Amino acid sequence: MRLPLIAPGSLSDDQKPLYEDMKTGIGEKFNAFEAIREDGALMGAVESLAARA
Repeated sequence: MRLPLIAPGSLSDDQKPLYEDMKTGIGEKFNAFEAIREDGALMGAVESLAARA
């Protein structure tokens, strides 16, 4: 099942620190493919982690 992407502006205060940490890690280590949409939404399996925070 695919979850809808969550735009960064829609994140709760609890989700924002996890989002920032994941975005930094993706940018540093997983930049061989596109995992962050133009508006900053995380794509792929990582979005489910942010949705659960």
